[in-house]
Amino acid sequence: MFNKIEYLFMRSRFIQLACLYTLAILLYRFTTIPHSRWIFSTVVVLLAANNPGIMYQNSYLRGIGTIYGVILFIPLVYLFQINYKLIPFMLFIFAICHDSCPPKRHDIMVMFMTIIVFMLNSFTDVKSSVMEGPISTVIKRLVCVLIAICLCIVGDYIFFKKYNYSQKLYAFYQRKICSILSNQLRNILHANCHEVNKSILVGKMRNNMNQIFLNFTSSSDGLFSDRNTGNEIKDKILLFDKLIWQIRKLLFAVYQAKYVIKNDNKLSQYTAEFSTLMKEAHQYFIKIAK
Repeated sequence: MFNKIEYLFMRSRFIQLACLYTLAILLYRFTTIPHSRWIFSTVVVLLAANNPGIMYQNSYLRGIGTIYGVILFIPLVYLFQINYKLIPFMLFIFAICHDSCPPKRHDIMVMFMTIIVFMLNSFTDVKSSVMEGPISTVIKRLVCVLIAICLCIVGDYIFFKKYNYSQKLYAFYQRKICSILSNQLRNILHANCHEVNKSILVGKMRNNMNQIFLNFTSSSDGLFSDRNTGNEIKDKILLFDKLIWQIRKLLFAVYQAKYVIKNDNKLSQYTAEFSTLMKEAHQYFIKIAK
């Protein structure tokens, strides 16, 4: 059942990517928009870096950061025309500023990156600089970036936000991760100590846990970052996430108790704690929005 539902989520994501990539390529190849390749490159960056369903927030921050970057870059053009030797020094300063930004300030990071990219392109793309001038080139590229952002926001709404995709995806992974953890516990408890290969068993456990927790964490971050997510749901996300990591640790503790130290008292203790935390985790399941 879980595989079928996950396939439907993946298919929705694939359809979104295919439609938006195709539209971006058409705008690049068959329109007369100046520097239209920036439309395609921005769409690729936005779709590759953002979780489906929360494109609006990240696209908005990218747009704001790009506008700030252009506003700051324009006076720099005149400064560099006075003394071009300042370019390497300013590139170094802006690179440090970009790397020093906190991850949550995506708009500021984009602002510094925009300045760096515009500096490199405006003073190395000789053809564009001679035919248009650095400022004209930057303004036209800004328009292309904003067009790409609009495409991604509209695509996100049509394919995901309209149907509460982020909430449904997180609710799905809540149930799937609990099911997988419970199945892993049963496998450990029912396996014969003398017949099972302990190295293979723990290796399979780690692989299964790493993959499902990667997907779960991604969906959790996506829903928590969604500006439409209410405080009640955010509280459930924080509590559930904390519990599920504790349950994962207990699963490996059960393995250690049975196969490594072979202590029946510890095994019973850890199994009981696992069941208690799992019941508590079920209380923080969010309802699947229609």
